[in-house]
Amino acid sequence: MQWLQNKVYSIREAAANNLKRFAEEFVPEWAMQHLVPQVLDMVTNPHYLHRMMVLRAISLMAPVMGSEITCSKFLPVVAEASKDRVPNVKFNVAKLLQSLIPIVDQSVVEKAILSVWWT
Repeated sequence: MQWLQNKVYSIREAAANNLKRFAEEFVPEWAMQHLVPQVLDMVTNPHYLHRMMVLRAISLMAPVMGSEITCSKFLPVVAEASKDRVPNVKFNVAKLLQSLIPIVDQSVVEKAILSVWWT
């Protein structure tokens, strides 16, 4: 998890990709218990690059974790991140929301994703 906060971008990116691989290998239930809470805790980090890595990790893990976890755990964090004071974080929220559309139901798109997108 500390690799997600490394000063070197390629190490942070590799860490995010490893989270996805762990979730694929050890099943979503294991990832939900061991990985997701620690990743989501980092969203309050004062450094914007670390907050952006949380968004990157979510974008990689969401297809593996499925619609239910994406809606219940990831979307609230992404919605909160949309209010970030750093423009790059907001831009990455928009890209992430677009990538979540194929994962969730249309009703979630209309109720949750579009409401975050247009606020």
